[in-house]
Formats: sequence, structure tokens, C-alpha cells
Amino acid sequence: DTDTGRISAVAVETVSLWHQNNKTYQSSSTSWWAPKIGLVRFAQVVNGNGTGGQQILRLKTKSLKG
Repeated sequence: DTDTGRISAVAVETVSLWHQNNKTYQSSSTSWWAPKIGLVRFAQVVNGNGTGGQQILRLKTKSLKG
């Protein structure tokens, strides 16, 4: 589900865990890759120390603008 419609893609998930100043932090992301297009979507969530955030990137167009 991108701005260009639904695209069949392969999902790749990454999970990271780290410790700093006796606190634990976690980051997880999923990127979706489509053949002959490349990256079509990316979602990331970061949590730690009682706070967190989320980032989502979505493909807007398949053509290059010059």
C-alpha cells in the first residue's frame, strides 16, 4: 500500500537491541523490496527508557523527476 497503489514486495525485518547507561533500547524495522522497483516501503520503531518513536517511508512515484 503505497501512494502508487498496492505493490507485491518481499519484506525484510531487522531487530537491534543495545544497552547504554544501564538502560535497554530496541529498534525494529521492516523494509519492503519490489522487483524492478527497489525499496517501496520502510517502517521503523525505536523504544527505550520509557519513550519511543516511529518512522514510516512510502513510495510516492515509480518515475524519476528531473
